[in-house]
Amino acid sequence: MRSRMDTAMWILASLYAVILVLELYALSVDDDALFQSVAVVAIALTGVAAWSTVVARRRGWA
Repeated sequence: MRSRMDTAMWILASLYAVILVLELYALSVDDDALFQSVAVVAIALTGVAAWSTVVARRRGWA
């Protein structure tokens, strides 16, 4: 199961990289609506990462 958790964390990390690029793009074009939307997605993704960590620890994968 550890390999699944590692894969999930790599996917989350790559999504964070995409979100960072989107945030920088939103700042460069001065689009507040896009910036706020991407910020909400980033916050949700942080919640998913935190919950994944909790589940992994409970199951002994981490």
